[in-house]
Amino acid sequence: MSDVEYQNFMVFELLDTGERQKVEVEEVDLHSILAPEQVFVIVNEEIRRIYIWKGAKSPVRKRFISSRVASGLQEELV
Repeated sequence: MSDVEYQNFMVFELLDTGERQKVEVEEVDLHSILAPEQVFVIVNEEIRRIYIWKGAKSPVRKRFISSRVASGLQEELV
C-alpha cells in the first residue's frame, strides 16, 4: 500500500476488503464523488490534515476501517 506517490491533496476510497484505493480528483471537484454509501480518507498535506468522510449510508465496517487507514497514512506521511 505504500507505493503511492504523495501529493499535497489526495483522496483514498475504502474498498470492501479494507484496502485503500487512490482516487484521482481535483480538490475543487471533490464534492462530485462524495456519495452516501462511500467512505473516503482525504489528505491535505499542505495544512497537515487527514479527514475521514463517512457517508450516511456507508457500512459500519468501512467506518471503523477508515480510522485504521487514516492512522497508517499519518505514519507514512511523517
